[in-house]
Amino acid sequence: MMKRLVFILCAVVALFSMPIGAAALDTVYVAPGYGSRQVGIGGEFTLTASGSLTGTFQTFCIEQGEYLSANATYNYVINSAAVQGGVGGPDPDPISKGTAYLFYYFAKGTLAGYDYAGTTKTQELQNAIWYLEQEIGDPGVNQFLTAVYAQYGNLDNARADANGLFGVAALNLSRENDPFAQDVLVVTPEPLTMILLGFGLVGLAGLRRKE
Repeated sequence: MMKRLVFILCAVVALFSMPIGAAALDTVYVAPGYGSRQVGIGGEFTLTASGSLTGTFQTFCIEQGEYLSANATYNYVINSAAVQGGVGGPDPDPISKGTAYLFYYFAKGTLAGYDYAGTTKTQELQNAIWYLEQEIGDPGVNQFLTAVYAQYGNLDNARADANGLFGVAALNLSRENDPFAQDVLVVTPEPLTMILLGFGLVGLAGLRRKE
């Protein structure tokens, strides 16, 4: 069974190495009105991805001074950092450990204290992300920053480069005449999971040969 699985995985890798004539474009569509959960300045935004990533997800923006349009389609590049924009931080601006921590648990639906039924905590989470990414000054009392400090000890540690922690990445968004539209957060699948999903093979690793 193991040899068979290895053969299948090798075949999948080989297929990915072959030229593809009509590959799907890497695009995201921003929902009308930015989605039903967008309030204030920033997220939550509702995006639907096609190409390397697929499906609808909720996200927050990384940078200030960059903007999205509702009911619009953007090209994206998956990156570990925001690029060419924003108010503060370097360029490129790596995702911080604190941001990765907050967004990962937000995306899982288990971020402590977040109002998933309403929008009372949406701006507070966006402000925490912006502060960690050096886009705004200290927002004051913020329960999400308190959780990050408890996790990483202090602000400097929380602002350190996440280096792919939790699989959280930046989508660098662009479109015609707007090459640096915005950078938003996403949790990416593990590489092997993405390969298997592409060919409907998730679960093969759990198969056992019946005697």
